[in-house]
Amino acid sequence: MSTLANIREAIIDILAEHLSLTEKSLERLRINGRLDEFTAVDSLLMVELVLLLEEHFEIRFDPENIDAKLISDLDKLAAFVADVRPVS
Repeated sequence: MSTLANIREAIIDILAEHLSLTEKSLERLRINGRLDEFTAVDSLLMVELVLLLEEHFEIRFDPENIDAKLISDLDKLAAFVADVRPVS
């Protein structure tokens, strides 16, 4: 069973790979947990992130669950993934 910290780090890894983030950007993301600097600028990225998370964690987002507040906050997103993830 993954902890919130593990889920949070997995989300960061997914973003780092998908966006080719620099170490400085990764560190800033780890510290402030804000995804909106990426997703607010690019709504397609928000959709891509949802799809990547669905695939990686074997979950499904219901359309009513997807909003800017959830997708822009790393801690909220990790908690959401933990809540909807199937129990192993």
